[in-house]
Amino acid sequence: MKLHLSGCVGLHHMMFGICAYIEEHYDLDKLKQIKTVSGSNYVGAALLSKYSTRSIWELWSKRLSALIKKYPITFLFKLYEMIQCHSNDILKKYSKKQTHKHYILITYLFKLQKEWINNYSSFNDYRNCIIAGSFIPFISGITKIYYYFRNIKCIDGGLCNYNIINNSETNTTSTNTLEINRRDFLSIITPTEYYKWIVYGLILAHDNHKIQFDTGYLYAQLFLKNKLDKLLSPLTSKSKKYLPITGKFDWNCKEFN
Repeated sequence: MKLHLSGCVGLHHMMFGICAYIEEHYDLDKLKQIKTVSGSNYVGAALLSKYSTRSIWELWSKRLSALIKKYPITFLFKLYEMIQCHSNDILKKYSKKQTHKHYILITYLFKLQKEWINNYSSFNDYRNCIIAGSFIPFISGITKIYYYFRNIKCIDGGLCNYNIINNSETNTTSTNTLEINRRDFLSIITPTEYYKWIVYGLILAHDNHKIQFDTGYLYAQLFLKNKLDKLLSPLTSKSKKYLPITGKFDWNCKEFN
């Protein structure tokens, strides 16, 4: 099976909910490829991690909430630091043999060219690709306009009006491919909620983390289950076991005081 996740802007909590449903109901041994754009990079990495997708999302939610609570006006100045340490944590248990499944789209800043990357030489190389491919200038780091990947200045792979679903590489009728486009979420939420969550997901996500996650989980159950049943086997006692991320972590990856 191939899983393609479009850029999700502020709807990344919904993407996490969808993939948590997939992970909690199906054996992922048949998952051969994950293509992700922008914020979905972290969701793809979560599916390949030895930690559970739900626990990774819960950790991200706690950290983002703690950051905004501590720095309600200036949190964007600290967001870059949080992204760095959070990426280190969720990839601690990564498997180099698994990462080749993860195709990440990056944009080379000054060339405005895009490239799919899936050949990672190390932990740092994989982490840097995830961050670079989702790096939005002045949002991911308010004082930064790019992120270095392999000594090249890069930005979010979803910028410049790019949509993974419209790309010839991924626009396929293959029966073994599941494509999830954020615009499909309009089948379960209203246009007002859709655009509100895009903004709140980036800026004030702590107000609706859980609602988004649960909505994504429900979306997968209502709209994706039939196709998933054909593509993947249900969980069994021999299926992969995931590690929970335990402990209370502050936004800067230290224990809460």
